[in-house]
Amino acid sequence: MSAPVPLVLLAGFLGAGKTTLLRTLLPQLQQMGVVPHVILNDHQNAVFDAELLVDLAASLTPISGSCVCCGSRDELMDALYLAKLDEHSVMLVEASGTVDPDQLIELLTLDPRATRYTLPWQLSVIDAEGWQRREDVNWMEEAQVKTATHIYLSHSDEASTRRMKRVREEVSTLVPKALWITPTSFVEDLAALRAASAKLPPRLRPADQKRPLAHTSRSLSKLKRPHADFHFSSMEVLLPPVVTEEALVEFFSQLPREVLRAKGLAVFAESPTGHTIFNWIGKYRNHVFNPFRSRPSIAPMMILIGTHISRPVIERAIVRLAEAYPAAR
Repeated sequence: MSAPVPLVLLAGFLGAGKTTLLRTLLPQLQQMGVVPHVILNDHQNAVFDAELLVDLAASLTPISGSCVCCGSRDELMDALYLAKLDEHSVMLVEASGTVDPDQLIELLTLDPRATRYTLPWQLSVIDAEGWQRREDVNWMEEAQVKTATHIYLSHSDEASTRRMKRVREEVSTLVPKALWITPTSFVEDLAALRAASAKLPPRLRPADQKRPLAHTSRSLSKLKRPHADFHFSSMEVLLPPVVTEEALVEFFSQLPREVLRAKGLAVFAESPTGHTIFNWIGKYRNHVFNPFRSRPSIAPMMILIGTHISRPVIERAIVRLAEAYPAAR
């Protein structure tokens, strides 16, 4: 049997910067002679984030819908099992922003479809400016850190020195043995694991460890799901073909508090020939706009994620957004 393939789970709350970090890691891995494969899980439309990683990975598998720790777990495990890998490969799984990593790590450890991989590393991405500003879901952000083997602090350029120190102290208290990384240091460590794994024996299947597969299936089917008690919802809406930046910013300011994140693709009247990726992460941070240089395969659209999102409320707001552009011209 071939050597196990390194497996990395990327976790982090909504908008922490997981996909942005992947855009940095993947080219660096390729430069190190490592062949990265990516599985993306997201609410509503994982194809949107996949657009941002086109040509950066050897394979890219989007899984849309519920978290891969529960509702979409068979899709994840089948994707891991069927991936076409070789001795240069690593696998990175970006989980949705509402994942329960504890459940997912147990799944990746026990399910026989994952025995071709090493035991997973968990790289938790923490938003330095947004840490513990999630109101009703701060507990979930903490839970996504407690099982981490590696920690990356994103949006550090937006946070003060005092806040950075506070965040590092709080996170280190939660997970004292995790390694704090930079993109370069993590790529080097992952490449070293890829080289070392060639000398490791394959992982034992649960059956080889005297654990009957039937028992494994029962334990997985009865995993506790504390995050399921907190209802998250998502929706995708089409945007007008062209809007103004001002109108979209005003739209963000009027979103109900139940919306925790909005992201998507827009064409601004200020730059009608180009597409812009936008990202809004709660009331504590300004919107982020980034040009999208290649031509996307999707039309202008928006994905909203939050708790008990009302579709009629959002759809009425989209109508007002469409009406705002002609008035602003």
